Amino acid sequence: MIRERQTLRQVGIFCLLGTILLGVTLFTPDVAQAHGTNFFVHARRTTWHHPLDWQAAWCSVKIIIFSVGCFFIVDSLGTIFLKLEYRLLAVSVFMLHLLAGLGVLTGGYYLLKALV
Repeated sequence: MIRERQTLRQVGIFCLLGTILLGVTLFTPDVAQAHGTNFFVHARRTTWHHPLDWQAAWCSVKIIIFSVGCFFIVDSLGTIFLKLEYRLLAVSVFMLHLLAGLGVLTGGYYLLKALV
């Protein structure tokens, strides 16, 4: 019983942390020049010819934060399914960690591209 409460508390903390990170990503300003576009588009538009593009770097950091927030939410959802004995569904949800990891790698690439 105590272990279940501890697990549910940990799931709640992860879900709250993921929600906060997603909120930070979605509600912080992107770039003053890019009205009507999202931060993915602006990070992707940067080129290797313009080093130290701080606006694109900020959008790349937002991609990384967004992916980490998704990772925490997916982890908490998968843990809930695991505790409810839905093993196949839990494994399917845990496979979504691959997408979150791909988002972190993509954001890191765009960050490198914006700064170098």
